[in-house]
Amino acid sequence: MVYKNDNKMIDLESLISALSGEGAKSLLGPHYGVHPDLIKERAEKLIGLAAAFREYFPSERRAVLFRIPGRINLMGVHIDHRGGWCNYMPIARETFFCASPRNDDRICCRNVSPQHPPIDFSLTADFPFDRRGSWMEFIEGASIERGHWGNYIKAGAFKMQDMTPDLPLTGMNLVMDGDIPPRSGLSSSSTLVVGSVLALSYVNELFYPDYEQVELCGEAEWYVGTRGGCGDHAAMILGDLNRIVHVGFMPLSASYCSLPENVEVVLAQSGVQADKAVRARETFNARIAAYEAAFEIYRDAHPAYRDRLEHIRDISPANLEASPGDFYQTLKAVPVRASQEDLQRTHPHLRGAWERIFTTYGAPGEPLPLREVLLFGVSECARARRFMERMKENDLAGAGRLMFTSHDGDRVAVWEGGRSRPYQSRYDDRYLDELTERVRESPEDEAVKIAWQPGGYRCSVPEMDRLVDRCKKLEGVYGAGLTGAGLGGAILALTHPDASAHVVDELTELIAEWCDAPFVERCRPAGGAALLELS
Repeated sequence: MVYKNDNKMIDLESLISALSGEGAKSLLGPHYGVHPDLIKERAEKLIGLAAAFREYFPSERRAVLFRIPGRINLMGVHIDHRGGWCNYMPIARETFFCASPRNDDRICCRNVSPQHPPIDFSLTADFPFDRRGSWMEFIEGASIERGHWGNYIKAGAFKMQDMTPDLPLTGMNLVMDGDIPPRSGLSSSSTLVVGSVLALSYVNELFYPDYEQVELCGEAEWYVGTRGGCGDHAAMILGDLNRIVHVGFMPLSASYCSLPENVEVVLAQSGVQADKAVRARETFNARIAAYEAAFEIYRDAHPAYRDRLEHIRDISPANLEASPGDFYQTLKAVPVRASQEDLQRTHPHLRGAWERIFTTYGAPGEPLPLREVLLFGVSECARARRFMERMKENDLAGAGRLMFTSHDGDRVAVWEGGRSRPYQSRYDDRYLDELTERVRESPEDEAVKIAWQPGGYRCSVPEMDRLVDRCKKLEGVYGAGLTGAGLGGAILALTHPDASAHVVDELTELIAEWCDAPFVERCRPAGGAALLELS
């Protein structure tokens, strides 16, 4: 596990000199491609970071630099923690880290942005030896200031120390800067976790293989209170320039396809912020609790399938060797919704599962939407696999239709003529019976296949739905849908390059109706998380 850093610490004066001249191209080209304007912009950002590091820590002359990209997920939302697949692309909205080792166990972190106050903590004092090695027990008893940006730095550092309970880690001086809009759906928070892990690994000469590093970061982020998976971290660590990375989970896997030349991605921040520190966190956890409860009931109701079912992604006609019509009937075993009390009353023999679920994710304030969430997860897994196939075939229209269907699974409203009405996809017994009848009559009809059934995860907001509905009317847009966890944040539109500028203008104008500072841009691909090295 020892990682010899081979003197990759960079002399800050040499770095500034290289970035100020022709050296910027050789240093940054591998991360951004042949885009002079982007390289110049990134070089100026890094020069500012190096200067800030020298100002905050004047005795330090050498440091190590990492760049951690934000990510977009074109297809496969809310299923990384269900063993599903996601289709990621790292972009040139990112967080930069400049770090040097200390002679003690303190982590002294400064953010170039004045709105983020300094953090300074001791690994030994804040994470004593007797609490290491039991991560869940530690984080459930931790007292943290909700919503503080420093929690994500602590998350990575504490998880690393938990992984090596008998080895006191060396601390570090750390300065960071970035340009990912907060709460925009690009996972700025996860860049902090990944960056802290990479930097602390480096100064301690520890090496974790990529897949292990991804899972480490995913578990680390639980420290802040969410109980998600490691999808965002996988996108950042496994991502590659100008390629879509198709990431599978449980176990972790990755395959790649080149981004087609005749497509661009437009990102539109909805103007609604997803506040993970308050209501959103409770909603996210309730959805995951619904996933787990529905899965337990499904397995219990179908003992013949039990050995084939480890995760929600395994609930598919192919895996269960069931005809599509019979498959839809199996979903009727899962109640439409149920409270904690309902589950304990109707399935007392699953008491251990209920205790685990509600201890981990908290007691729900209202009945869990079991069937619609399960249907979303099952169908989204199918969509995520098909999406990669469509992109490899350059079938952008087919890929776009999958994006629109996926968003319908998150949708809460439909917009027509500037007015909205509530939206609810169907998942009742009658609907499943109709699908069964239709698939038996026309088994080759695409519309009755599982990938085209939205389900209902319902983590959009009306503003995001309005943006997606506008995209449906714009020429040159193949598809659109939310990216990230939802309840605010951003949507993505898959567009023809000739249409991208017009799409940006249209969505900017629309968002300006409810937001003073619309943020819409054409995404610029970037490489995955990386150490920056002088040649």
